[in-house]
Amino acid sequence: MSEEQAGGADVRPEGEDPEAEFRATHKELLQELETKYDEIRLLRAPKSLGGGPIVIATPKRGVYQKFVVDIRNEKMSAPIVSEALAYGSVVYPDHATLKQYFETKPGLPLLISAMAQQLAVGDAEDLGKG
Repeated sequence: MSEEQAGGADVRPEGEDPEAEFRATHKELLQELETKYDEIRLLRAPKSLGGGPIVIATPKRGVYQKFVVDIRNEKMSAPIVSEALAYGSVVYPDHATLKQYFETKPGLPLLISAMAQQLAVGDAEDLGKG
């Protein structure tokens, strides 16, 4: 089946795992960051931005508390508050690169913020376990 027949979907040969390939390409970086931070999530930057890794770590307590207070403030907009949480949670790439990403893809901070919130809460199945 051609890509056109698949409705423009990214069709890959059976057995090829692009996520595993991406993780393998950035294995050293991920190992370094996994030892430095409690928990991380990996996001691939859009291809138009080079497709490199964006690594999100559990936000520090103060960063998360500020987010919660700000998001409830009617004078603050959700995109601005989400961007602040994103900056406080992304550990790779640097802020200058991240700013370029946000300029090009203005919805990206919302996605990163959602992932950071999930990290701040933890896995539902782990909650309440002692």
